[in-house]
Amino acid sequence: MNKISKIQHLALDCNGKLLKIEETIERKDETFLCPHCKQEVIGKYGKERRWHFAHKKKECDYDKYLHSIAEIQIAEWFNKEKEIILDMIQYDTCIKNKECPLYNEYDCKKEKRTEINLKDYYSECLLERKYGNFIADLLCKRNHQKEDNPIFIEIYVSHKCTEEKIKSGIRIIEISIEKEEDITKIINNTKLKEGDGIKLYNFKTDSKYSSTFSVPVQKYILFKSRKSYVQKDNCNCQNYKDSRKGVYEITINYNDCVPYFINSGGFYNIGITKAYQAGLIKKDCHICKWQKEDTFGKALCVLYKKYNTPKYCEDNDAHKCINFKENKEFIQFAAKDFEDYKQSNGYDIWVNKDLTERI
Repeated sequence: MNKISKIQHLALDCNGKLLKIEETIERKDETFLCPHCKQEVIGKYGKERRWHFAHKKKECDYDKYLHSIAEIQIAEWFNKEKEIILDMIQYDTCIKNKECPLYNEYDCKKEKRTEINLKDYYSECLLERKYGNFIADLLCKRNHQKEDNPIFIEIYVSHKCTEEKIKSGIRIIEISIEKEEDITKIINNTKLKEGDGIKLYNFKTDSKYSSTFSVPVQKYILFKSRKSYVQKDNCNCQNYKDSRKGVYEITINYNDCVPYFINSGGFYNIGITKAYQAGLIKKDCHICKWQKEDTFGKALCVLYKKYNTPKYCEDNDAHKCINFKENKEFIQFAAKDFEDYKQSNGYDIWVNKDLTERI
């Protein structure tokens, strides 16, 4: 990380105008003042170090100097420019967000940007102006004589905007400044972009609702035959209810880059576990204590030699197996895995009661 320079490169002349050190080379005999403490500073025009100002006597706090020049330069910039665009974050949200069991903010709420020209509504920026019970670093005044509904621009060098100001309901643009170059970056542009060291408070950027969201989902489906599988193809949040193939279904969002329930062996194992707990499956190798994996990761029954049964689980009919014994530890773990998932993710569980009663 580059060390931030704490050298002052700006000062006030006798008329209160803020000048860069380069602008004073022909005015060395004049007196210049620190923008914050108003004490005399002397120009240093050496050949080795970058030109700068130094206090004639005691140095003042650099953060306060930075805060002062930010106020001056940003106010001058605001008053000079004909267009200053405020680029704000807004969201498109699924219109079914209140009713859809699969709703989650990551998939069903998308960030977008909206812009307004502040100069269409605010004509003047004033330094340290009082409004109500507060003093703004910079107060943006509306295009008429009354000072109602202003915008505060707060400069954050070492102190963030106070909670009292934020809770007041006044619209606030908080600009983070760490070095002189941060100010230069702002005043050489005509856009204030939320997120780039800029925070907005009390601006109304309500969500826009959309019916175009179509999020991929995956379904664990248990059939009346007790066979089951996970469907991932051609299935989304808009159509997953249109085709109910089984007697029991669990639907969750799907992203092929996300390893769902990896510690439980995947979503299929979650489905088997939940169906078993619901009493819809009596036996299944995936939740049997005697199932293990060979060196190639293939599921086998450790009792196959003792009882002369098929070695691999895929060759067994679990529903007829007399040696099934539930793996309580795994069932508890997988059930908890799903409960943890439910805390921050949408899901849908559907049961065909007419058919499940006849299983």
